[in-house]
Amino acid sequence: MKHSIAIIAISLQALTLQAQVNTAATQLGKAKIITKPKGGAQYVFESPNANFICYSGTSLNTVYVHNLKKKKTKLIYTGTNCGYFPAWASNSGSVYMRNKYKQEGKYLIQTINYNLATGTAKPNTTILPQSINGAIVDENTMVYINEKLQLVKYTQETKQTVVIEANKQCYQPIVSPNKQHVAVHIGADVWVYDITGNTPAYSLGQGLVSAWSPNSQYLIGHFDESKDGHEISGSELYVFNIVTKTKTKITNTPNIVEMNPSFSANGKTVYYIDSKTGFIYNSPITFN
Repeated sequence: MKHSIAIIAISLQALTLQAQVNTAATQLGKAKIITKPKGGAQYVFESPNANFICYSGTSLNTVYVHNLKKKKTKLIYTGTNCGYFPAWASNSGSVYMRNKYKQEGKYLIQTINYNLATGTAKPNTTILPQSINGAIVDENTMVYINEKLQLVKYTQETKQTVVIEANKQCYQPIVSPNKQHVAVHIGADVWVYDITGNTPAYSLGQGLVSAWSPNSQYLIGHFDESKDGHEISGSELYVFNIVTKTKTKITNTPNIVEMNPSFSANGKTVYYIDSKTGFIYNSPITFN
């Protein structure tokens, strides 16, 4: 299966790593196929209680929940762009999604909440749809990109919006589990910002990250390559350490096109998509 390069493609052939690359500190174990979605998958995230994964279809217009113990899959929502980084509630009882819809000739974005217990999906007005990014949903402080592509945070208690980054165009922010940092993409680089604003932002070099580790020390992502500039021909996974500011290449598999990785709830396993087949894999991860 071939997929078009999403949003901002990063050519591995032209890639110059800006941070130190560590080739041995972190390693992945044997890969295991978790499920083989019909039509493939794009993003995958494990629930905090480790009983489920939610994943999106390759069109980003469908979201599914897969029961890891029963090995059963259920389509929970069909919409427009609802599969872009779906996120779990902290109690594992709900999945949050953003959904694009048309009203009176204008396109708007809403938050959809799917309740696993009732099996129903309803609009939610508490969570800003722009803040849903694959991280555990936080109803108090939400970090997102505004219409000017600025990185901002909104605090529900004070009803205040604070600009974190005003001078650079940002995309795809991901908030750390401890709510202290946000990783965001600026051009081809990954930047880490202190949400409180107490420490300066810094770059981890080029990359496309999709998740934090549960301990908020690591980011995981991928570098993809394209031979013709349109179709992805290869991709490998990398881990970024925000403490040492190093990155580690953790796959080297020409037959598997690893993309959009995420950590398990305990941080001991990595989930990812094989863009070639659309299958969802996971592998144990070891940090040395």
